[in-house]
Amino acid sequence: MLDISLPMELCCESVATLVRGLFLSRRKEIVGEALFSNDPEKPYGRTVLFQNDRLELLLTGWNPGYGCWPHTHGEQSEGIVCVFSGDGTFQTFPSSEDGKDNAKTKVLATGKTIVVPRSQIHSMRNDGAEQLVCLHAYWPPIGEMCIYNPAMTCAWWVSGGGAWNPEAEHIIEKRSV
Repeated sequence: MLDISLPMELCCESVATLVRGLFLSRRKEIVGEALFSNDPEKPYGRTVLFQNDRLELLLTGWNPGYGCWPHTHGEQSEGIVCVFSGDGTFQTFPSSEDGKDNAKTKVLATGKTIVVPRSQIHSMRNDGAEQLVCLHAYWPPIGEMCIYNPAMTCAWWVSGGGAWNPEAEHIIEKRSV
């Protein structure tokens, strides 16, 4: 777990500054903590680096060709994703009704960040040839999130797990979209 000092107020600007500072000062150390999954059903490794009631820092490790399902971080949590190593493809979806036809895609190279607003439907994948390592900052920490199947025809509200086909013990509610 990282030992960090948090700013008094957590907002997009203060969290971005914190994440950028970690990138500049501790990038190699943090990248070395990444776990990777070889299971396409669980497409990335997850390592919690810091968590309290105000902020969670999560490190994800992605092998080439792996990507998560579309999801939100719920209605409470905002997020920032920073690529610490590799290139990541970040996709946003306007709403579940609009579907993938209106999705927007952005490639994020090492050192680049993207803000993930509350309730934004998004996904991430590694389309590159090298492993991808990202630092995710969520404030407040994610309590519940909504995961959509790849066709965006079904959604699950879950507590715990990652942005993939949810396991029964994590499912709070399932609904058709």
